[in-house]
Amino acid sequence: MKTLKNELEHCLKDNILPFWLSKMFRPDAKLYGACANDGTVDENAPVGAVMVARALWAFSAAYRVVGDPAYLAAASKVKKLIEEDFYDAEFGGVYWCLNPDYTPLDSKKQVYAQGFAIYGLSEYTRALQTRGGASDADEALELAKKLYFDIEKYALDQSEGGYFEAFTREWGKLDDMRLSDKDENMCKTMNTHLHIIEPYTNLYRVWPDAGLRRSIEKLLGVFNEHILNESKSNMKLFFDEDWTATSDEISYGHDIEASWLLYESAEVLSKVEPFEGFAAAESMALSLAQAGMDYWKTDEQWWVYAESIVGYVNYLQILSSKSPVSNTLSQNEAKKERAKDIVKKNWNFIKENIMDSERGEWFWGLAEDGNPAPNEPKAGFWKCPYHNSRMCLEIMERY
Repeated sequence: MKTLKNELEHCLKDNILPFWLSKMFRPDAKLYGACANDGTVDENAPVGAVMVARALWAFSAAYRVVGDPAYLAAASKVKKLIEEDFYDAEFGGVYWCLNPDYTPLDSKKQVYAQGFAIYGLSEYTRALQTRGGASDADEALELAKKLYFDIEKYALDQSEGGYFEAFTREWGKLDDMRLSDKDENMCKTMNTHLHIIEPYTNLYRVWPDAGLRRSIEKLLGVFNEHILNESKSNMKLFFDEDWTATSDEISYGHDIEASWLLYESAEVLSKVEPFEGFAAAESMALSLAQAGMDYWKTDEQWWVYAESIVGYVNYLQILSSKSPVSNTLSQNEAKKERAKDIVKKNWNFIKENIMDSERGEWFWGLAEDGNPAPNEPKAGFWKCPYHNSRMCLEIMERY
């Protein structure tokens, strides 16, 4: 694990973040919308709120952990984009995406994007509280709180619990609520709820508000009652308003990501023991391994590899801990070795196939011929320094 930590620190400092610092910032300090595998930026690409918010999180978290002032400078630039360009001062919330000239292209209020804006802004606040170096932490926190209140006001289902997916700019009804073309057009999804509890938990670290705490507790309940299946080994993906699941599809990447994010939420609230879903950390990890998805080759994306490493390291730490929770899990050395082996296989696969050691950052994934997927961006609407930089930072902090 010490070797892994050292290699991931190198990956973060010398591979992932330098690419974004050197390639993705325009001369006017705004971000380009996309960049190809060969490092050619697309000046005409739309700029997505998710990409920008995740970049804010990544640079802020890197500054908090590493302390490099270059990361703070980058984070401050990106924070300004959210405040001045993406935030809708008239109706609240952040726009879904902007034109290259940074005027609104799609002004809908996708709740998923509101969550990531909170995630980035709260991490910026957390970094400055930890390291100092800038004077606008309060501004970032206040905007994060505004977005939280917008979600609670407009998206919370007061009757059945959980959150609705998307709204018009004015927070009115939206017929097409899909996050992407690959998703079902349902009013509630696992993906959005996972990425609401994630930023809410991070916001609670810097703003331990009682109402926010209740929101997180209710979200943990939603996962236990509606989203996790009966064995706690997988998550259901799409739901109607009454929480009836409409698909039996499994997303193993989200399962392993949720296995540690839900555990993290319970830990931040100091509710690990009462939280019934803590066993999901083991159940999901074992389900993934039993399905033969302990490492991937050509049919998965960069983020699944990254989340598998964090998920299995988290699982390994639970197995190795002396907490009351670990007493409910089998203290089985074979399980620990299995987890270590999966982490090692995934990291070796990333180094050999996914990480671009020549030009920086990671490829989207592999094509059927084993080469990097040629039609997917190195950076873009969904390809951000988030899953991979978070993988590095999580291991750096844990060890």
